[in-house]
Amino acid sequence: LLSLTIQQRDELFEEFDAEPGIDEVQRWAISHARLSPVESSALLRQARLRGVLPTVRLHARYQNASVTDWDELDVIDGRKLDSDLSLNVWLEWDLAELAAGTDMARALRESRARLELRHAVVSQVTTDYFDRRLLRAHEKLMTADQLSDIIERRLRVQELNATLDGLTGGRWSRALRSDSSERAQQDSDPGLRLPIHPVDRSAYP
Repeated sequence: LLSLTIQQRDELFEEFDAEPGIDEVQRWAISHARLSPVESSALLRQARLRGVLPTVRLHARYQNASVTDWDELDVIDGRKLDSDLSLNVWLEWDLAELAAGTDMARALRESRARLELRHAVVSQVTTDYFDRRLLRAHEKLMTADQLSDIIERRLRVQELNATLDGLTGGRWSRALRSDSSERAQQDSDPGLRLPIHPVDRSAYP
């Protein structure tokens, strides 16, 4: 950018300032891919909750003068209905499942996978975003006799626009056609205000 004239530089930066910022585009991509850390946190909380909840068992006890018989409630023998009937409830906790059960292990694996995918999406968006800006800056330095290079760079910019559009679910192209106030109205979705990276990193080993 050092070879640009002051006027060219100012025009370029004015164009860039009118475009969505990189943090905004990253957030669009994370929302479109449904990879918000909040969703991963909810997955872990659900796994912990399943470990806390007990297994409930309900048994029926039939008793007469000579014998006491236990039976699962779903296989009641009609011949026992003349006996005294009482119901017994057992609550069973699996401490191993509570500490590190299969649900928690599965949730942790999925959380790690989502974290890696989120980083890949953010990296892709960031690379394409700044490659596009660099190509546009190079175009400012070209002269009219470099028409083939100009066309090549413009086609590459269009390719990056298409990639960013796909990563953000169409928000990128809509943002380029609107001003900042319209973008703010379009991005009223609460999901777009969620953090890109988790606040509590202990939940994402």
